[in-house]
Amino acid sequence: MSLFAELKMQWTLIFVDFCDIIYNNMSSFDLTAPLRGTVYNANRTFYEFEYKPSEFDYEMMGIAIKLAISAMNNGDNPVGAVLNTPFGSFESETYEHRNHDSEAHAEKLVYQAARLDAKEKLPRADEPFGLHLGECVLYSTAELCVGCSHLYDQVGAGMVFIATSRDDSPDFFRKKAINQRSIWEQSPRTLTVIEGLRRVEARELLTLNSKRHE
Repeated sequence: MSLFAELKMQWTLIFVDFCDIIYNNMSSFDLTAPLRGTVYNANRTFYEFEYKPSEFDYEMMGIAIKLAISAMNNGDNPVGAVLNTPFGSFESETYEHRNHDSEAHAEKLVYQAARLDAKEKLPRADEPFGLHLGECVLYSTAELCVGCSHLYDQVGAGMVFIATSRDDSPDFFRKKAINQRSIWEQSPRTLTVIEGLRRVEARELLTLNSKRHE
């Protein structure tokens, strides 16, 4: 690693730690600054609303950010995800470059872990893949790729939190890639998406240490 790259990484870690200290010392009132929420309806329309995140939301996205830092420190894209289910929380960082697998995204890996756990606990479940995602919440540090967007659409996810989108970090996403909104806007299902939770930290990670998101 070059000296410049090492300095960038160290600055990012210091900045994220600083933001984490600030969040941890905020009052509950400070934590409820509204974020942009979008409900994609089953009738293929959508509407926006203001969402006030809870301390639990901040905590879960904080875990995802720490996973993203771990991925970055291990030579991968700085993306982490947490999936909360009725059976517990599942966490993962991206392994795309380490595993030489373009589909080893954090969002997909947490779903696979949750699916396996659900199948063990509900072996005769009628829901798709043995897991009803309508009761689950995903926290991801970055906007979902096409494949992960399709995945969470097909299995009927309930709510998705995204720290930063292509609008925040355009250099991280390929210009020709289809964005998640175009997929969810055409879905026959209902999904609630909250954008901007701990955006500043996630954007810093993507801007300084991205290997270009597929």
